[in-house]
Amino acid sequence: MEKKLTKWFFQHDPEEYSLRRDADQSEIQWWNAKTITEKPRFKKYVKKVKKGEYCIFWQSGRNSGIAGYGRIVKGINDEPSDQIHVKYHHILDKIITKEELQHTKGFQLEYLGDLGTPGTYFPIPQPDGWNFFKKIFKKELGMEIEVLKEKREEKIISDDLYSNLLEWKQYLLRDGVRIWDNHTSQAENEFQKMREKANFKESGNLSHIQFKKLFEYMRRFSNNVGLQDKLFRDLDFFNKKLRKLYYGEMEFPERVEDFLSIKGIAIHTLSQFLVIFNSKKYPIITRPMKEMLNLSEHEKEVALSLALDHWSIEDPNKYSPMTLRFLRDFMVMKEIKELLQIEKYDSINKLLWMAYDVEEEEEEEIDDEFGEFEPYSIPKFLYFDAKTKEKLQYQIGNLISKDYHIILIGPPGTGKTKLAKDIIKNFHGEDYIITTATSDWTTTETIGSYFPEEDSGDISFKPGLFLQCFSKNKPTKWLLIDEINRADIDKAFGYFFTVLSGDRVILPFTKSKIPIEIIPEEELTSEDQKNAENVYIVPKNWKIIATMNTFDKSSLYEMSYAFMRRFAFIYLDIPKNVDNPDIIQGYLKAWGYETDIDDSETENLFQLWKVINEYRKIGPAVIKDILDYGFYEEDLIDILKLFIIPQFEGLEEERIIVFILHLNRSFNSVEKAELVNYFNEYFDLTITLPD
Repeated sequence: MEKKLTKWFFQHDPEEYSLRRDADQSEIQWWNAKTITEKPRFKKYVKKVKKGEYCIFWQSGRNSGIAGYGRIVKGINDEPSDQIHVKYHHILDKIITKEELQHTKGFQLEYLGDLGTPGTYFPIPQPDGWNFFKKIFKKELGMEIEVLKEKREEKIISDDLYSNLLEWKQYLLRDGVRIWDNHTSQAENEFQKMREKANFKESGNLSHIQFKKLFEYMRRFSNNVGLQDKLFRDLDFFNKKLRKLYYGEMEFPERVEDFLSIKGIAIHTLSQFLVIFNSKKYPIITRPMKEMLNLSEHEKEVALSLALDHWSIEDPNKYSPMTLRFLRDFMVMKEIKELLQIEKYDSINKLLWMAYDVEEEEEEEIDDEFGEFEPYSIPKFLYFDAKTKEKLQYQIGNLISKDYHIILIGPPGTGKTKLAKDIIKNFHGEDYIITTATSDWTTTETIGSYFPEEDSGDISFKPGLFLQCFSKNKPTKWLLIDEINRADIDKAFGYFFTVLSGDRVILPFTKSKIPIEIIPEEELTSEDQKNAENVYIVPKNWKIIATMNTFDKSSLYEMSYAFMRRFAFIYLDIPKNVDNPDIIQGYLKAWGYETDIDDSETENLFQLWKVINEYRKIGPAVIKDILDYGFYEEDLIDILKLFIIPQFEGLEEERIIVFILHLNRSFNSVEKAELVNYFNEYFDLTITLPD
C-alpha cells in the first residue's frame, strides 16, 4: 500500500477554469507556479503539491462553493515545469455553498483554510477535515442519484444515459473516496475504467447532460411571457429584425447572466446553446462574443470547413486557439439540433427559435400575439435612455395586462423600489402595502396565525401581510415586497404558492370554528361565499411587485422553480457610458439639478461612478446622494468613506487594491494611507499598497 497522500483545496475563478466545460479533458494546466511563488501564502505550498494527490475544487465568484474534486497529475517537482496539472474526477451537479457547509454537523472554519482570492490553495486538515468532506461528498452523491432517478422518470434523460450515469455515481459513492484515501496504480486504473464505462470520454456526452439541465430549466418557463420578453424581445430582434443582430447579441450575455445566476446556472453553460447565425450561417456564441468578433474571416472559413468535415483534424496545432474554439462551439450546436429534431419540444423551440431557423418575423403576427394593453409611462424623476425607457414601458404595460406578478432585478441604486411604487400607483392607485423581506419570514408574517386579543386575551386568527391586502368592504391593496430574495421563499409563501397558481386553499386556521379559505375571484361559486367571514378573495387583477438586488443574491436565499415561474423578471441595468454628456444631462434633469454639464466637478463625479462600476455595479442613486450632500473634489476622501466604500462589502482584497490604485493617482501619500486604513478598519482587512 502506498503512503497516504496530502489532500488539497484549490480555489478557482469560474471564468478562467470551467469545470463543466473541461471535465472530459485528460488534464488541465492549472496555475503558473512561478507567478504564484511571488505571493507568500502560496510559496510555502507550491513545491509540496505532488502527482497522485487529490484536490477539492472551490469555485469563487457569485456562486461560490465546492464544485467538484479531482487529482494532481503533475506537480512542478515531478518534471521540469512551471505548471500544476489537474484531472477532474467528478463535477458536482450542485455547488455546495459555504452556508450549507457551516450548517453541517462537524464543520470547523479551519477546514476552509486560507480561502481568499482565486488561485488560493492549501492542504486540508487530516484526518478530521478530510473525513468531514468525505461525508459531504457521500451525501451529495446520494442526492445526485435521487435526482437522476427523477430525471429518468420524467423522461428528461434516456434510459441508456441513465444507466451509465447511475453506475458511475454509485461507483463513486461506493469506492471513489476509498481510492482517494489509499491511492494505488491499480485503484486508479479501476477509476479510469469506470469513467470510460460511463461513457465520459465520448465528446458529446457532457454537452448532452448540460443541455438537458438547461432544457429542464427553460421548459418550466415555457408560458412565461416575461421571460421570453427578457431573453429575446428585449433584444429588438422583432421590431428591428436582423439588421441589429450584432448590437443585440453584445447586450445579451449581461442581461441573461444576472437573471440565470439566481439559480446558479453559469452563463458559460447557457452560451453553448443560445446560438445565433448571421447571414453567412457562422455561429456566434454568447460567452466568447468578444473573441468571436475578433476572429478573422479566414479563421471563420477554416473553422467552418473543418466543422462540415466532421471535426477531422490531424494536427490541431496548425490552427489558432480561436479557430478551434469556434469549431468546438459549432459542433456542440450540431448536437443540440439533433436532440431537438428527435425530441421535438415545442417550448424550447419557441424560446430558442433563432438558434435553428432564423426567419424574419412578421410584425403583424407579433402584434396579434400580444394584443392591446394599457400603456405605462416612466415617471420623470427616473431617468433611462430612450431605448431602455421604451422597452421598460412596453414590458411593464404588457405584463400587467397579462396578470403577471413582477420582480424588478438589478444592481443597488437603479431605482427599483421607486419604479415599483410608481407601477402600483399608475395601475392601481394609492392602495398598497409596502414591506421589506427578511430571513425570519414564515407564514406567520405573510399568511397569519393565532394571536391573543388585546382586550380579552382570547385567541383569534390575525391575517398576515398577504391577507391584509384582501380586507372585507375595503379596496384591495397590491403588495410591494422590497429585497424579496432576503426571505426563505418556500418557508415564507407556503400555502400562497397554490393561490398564485389560481387555485383555492384551505388554511389550518378557523374563524368562528369554520376553516379559513383563500379563493381566487374566478373560483367563487356563490354570493354567500363572497361575503363569508372566513373567506379571503384574491381579485384577478391583484399583483405582487417586488424588487431584488443582483449585488447580494449569491449570499441570500435561492428562489425555487415553483416560485419563479409565477413571476416575470424585469432587469434594470446601469448605462454602459455613464460619462456620456447626454446621460449626465438626463440624470441631472430627472433629479432637478441644472443641466449645464460644463461644471468639471460634476463631470468628474460621473467619471468616478464609471470607475466604481468597473469593480462593483452600483446604480445612479449613489451619485444623487453625493450631489445632495454636496460634492467638492477636495472632499473626495470623505465622499468615498460616506457613500462608496460601504458598497464594496465582499469585494476581494486584490480588487480593492486595484480600485485604490485606479482612483488615487491624484492623492498624496497621507490621503492614500487614510483611504487604505479606512478600508482595513471597515472590512477588517490587512491591505497594503505596493511602493
